[in-house]
Amino acid sequence: MNLFAMIEIHTSVLEPTLSERDRIIATPLYNGSNKNTIIPLISPKRGDLAVISPAYPHELPLPLAVLDSAVAFLSLQRYHPFLSSDVQAEKSLVRRIVGLPGDAIYLDKGVLHIRPANAAHFLTEFELAERDYEVIIQNLPKTWTNDLPFSGSFTEITLSDSEYFVMNDNRSLYADSRIWGPISADRIQSKVLFRYWPFDRFGQP
Repeated sequence: MNLFAMIEIHTSVLEPTLSERDRIIATPLYNGSNKNTIIPLISPKRGDLAVISPAYPHELPLPLAVLDSAVAFLSLQRYHPFLSSDVQAEKSLVRRIVGLPGDAIYLDKGVLHIRPANAAHFLTEFELAERDYEVIIQNLPKTWTNDLPFSGSFTEITLSDSEYFVMNDNRSLYADSRIWGPISADRIQSKVLFRYWPFDRFGQP
């Protein structure tokens, strides 16, 4: 198991936190599914940026996957000889963990409201997250009611014991749990540790 992976961001779904062409370091030592291991793992926390597997992965044959990874590593993720840019982007979905197993959640005007398991009251995702972050929320026309698609709202649901809810920081883009639904723990692959490029934005995103 590699302790670290370098990933290039190919979309704007995490703006303003991460932009296209930003490069990040992630660690797979992330205990999303409570797998048995002798290695100490990091538990997912509210507000974490995590790499998740796509719902419909595109797999390379093992020899080509190994060679592609080696070339990508040596070129600082600038060149993937066996992956198109679209497939490469799909293989590294980075999203923010906002809902944990057992949470009751609902979305209102692009902000997630959460009642953790065994808690009495709902709080916003920002009040419960263990780190600060900003989001971009789309201003919809006044005539766009909550029962219309992409309204930025949904009614209360409860996550199961092995489900997480992940969202983009750019809430105007919907490729996240608002479309897919909650994700299973085994789709959580790694935790984003820091951004190493560009140098003037080096640090924990």
